[in-house]
Amino acid sequence: MMMIIQRRTRIWIALVAAILAMGASSGAMAHTTVLPLIGTIGSCVYCQQVERAIAGAQQSVDILLSNAELDEQALWDTITAASGRGIDVRVLLDESDWAQSITDKNRPTIDYLNEHGIPARFDDPSVTTHAKLVVIDRRIVILGSTNWNEHSFYDQVQADLSIDDPIVGEVFSCYFDRLWDGSLFPGAVKLATDSVTPDQEMIIPLP
Repeated sequence: MMMIIQRRTRIWIALVAAILAMGASSGAMAHTTVLPLIGTIGSCVYCQQVERAIAGAQQSVDILLSNAELDEQALWDTITAASGRGIDVRVLLDESDWAQSITDKNRPTIDYLNEHGIPARFDDPSVTTHAKLVVIDRRIVILGSTNWNEHSFYDQVQADLSIDDPIVGEVFSCYFDRLWDGSLFPGAVKLATDSVTPDQEMIIPLP
């Protein structure tokens, strides 16, 4: 299991690095912001960045998580407030077919969000979602190691990134769309990226 997780981690790192490198070669990096979010015990830098980003959302917020509990109320208040002002919010959480405790912890969050009119549901139980991903306006991507519970926020050392870039954002938005629609399959996301390849389409493979 550890070898599989490490391999997946290497794939994601290579994917992000390749995308950023392509942006840099075309001059697009002038409009790219990469912010490391290094969490320490007792301080949730990640929470602060996620709250700021969601509060500034103009169109959409997509959230994909392995575990999300109702521990950090300010974070959930920001999400419900975004939905209340017309932002399209979607939340997809793991439903485990091997660890009932994961499903039990995520269920109250789905119920809470649905009660607030926010589309939230479980993934396919045959698939293990280990991602911690937030995509805002299809351009701001926040991802890394932090699950959404008090222990992850305040009792563990975490490492995350916030990336503001339309190309990176579109890749992860397409990834989320496929998971949400149940249509994720081996292949690639084809993106029109004129800023990178003026007369062509670029294909960025998904794992």
